[in-house]
Amino acid sequence: MAACPRAKCSFPPNAGFRYDSTVSTQEPNPRVVAFSRSALGTLEVIGLVVISLATLVAAGQEVLKMVVAREVTLADLLLLFIYLEVLAMVGVYLESGALPIRMPLYIAMVALARHLILDLKHLGPWDIIATSTGVLIIAIAVLAIRFGHIRYPYALSKGDEQSEHKVQ
Repeated sequence: MAACPRAKCSFPPNAGFRYDSTVSTQEPNPRVVAFSRSALGTLEVIGLVVISLATLVAAGQEVLKMVVAREVTLADLLLLFIYLEVLAMVGVYLESGALPIRMPLYIAMVALARHLILDLKHLGPWDIIATSTGVLIIAIAVLAIRFGHIRYPYALSKGDEQSEHKVQ
């Protein structure tokens, strides 16, 4: 194969290929779009049911441990609070179809605080500082997101019936 000067050769060779702009601007098939939305909606509901059931089972196991031990500790309460937040997050998603990013951040803060409370005796000073800094960073992120929602509210979409966006 002989080498050709750059000015005359193109890479990759186009072999007569022409870009047809009409193909890329066509509307999608409405039946395919409807089926895709239906399938994704069904998968979302199945996933949310699995998450809810797993959370309920875990919470039930924790309550059973408390009943058997005849003792309720702060660690148990914090863990139940995490389970409750997960269920609330699933409920918000089912109601609105959107997941506020702040909810998982709240769960992360409670989980880090629980870790800090439970393992304080076994953590070194740098571990305590790192965990506390993690909670602080997440709290600042929640404040930044909250500020962003208030300062720069979402634009209404076509299907919205509300006159303004409510920050969750």
